[in-house]
Amino acid sequence: MSPARVGLTAGGVAVAALVVVLVIKIRQDPEGETARAGTEPAASERTPAATPTAPAPHRMTGPPDASPLPTPEEEAAARAQVESEHIRSPSHSPDILDNHLDAQPLKEARKAMQKGDYETALKASEAALAVEESSYGRMLAVMAACSLGNRAKAQAHADKLDDMRKARVAVRCQKFGIEIKGVKPVEQDR
Repeated sequence: MSPARVGLTAGGVAVAALVVVLVIKIRQDPEGETARAGTEPAASERTPAATPTAPAPHRMTGPPDASPLPTPEEEAAARAQVESEHIRSPSHSPDILDNHLDAQPLKEARKAMQKGDYETALKASEAALAVEESSYGRMLAVMAACSLGNRAKAQAHADKLDDMRKARVAVRCQKFGIEIKGVKPVEQDR
């Protein structure tokens, strides 16, 4: 056994011994009084009524000064104060609340692509890109433009993609007879 383990074991035994001594001490002297040196109360001094009973446990139901929930008017006033103090960034739109795929314009573009309505998909993806740059929205715009046969728009959107995504949409656009320029050839594993 290593010296560190021996020390830890000895320390654990010492702590356990102290806990046992304290428990015995508390059981002997439940009132918290210091024991008289070597003397025990006489039988006449001990009375059953003198032993205290433990109080009932206190159950916490919440803070005693808990205030009620704010009213809708108070919430509206607080919201108005926060909005007046914090200026909203111009890059945010009220239509797009987050960067997830359930953001409204991208959701419309995705559904339109699935239905084959490429005109709507292109308009919705460009509307989403006007608010916030998104590689997913950009890829939807390229694929919708390729599906419509619009080489200029497909190339313009593809030029703003990174090499990996650009290569992916280039493969899909080839099916529609549109070649995306500036795509590095992809090496295939053997």
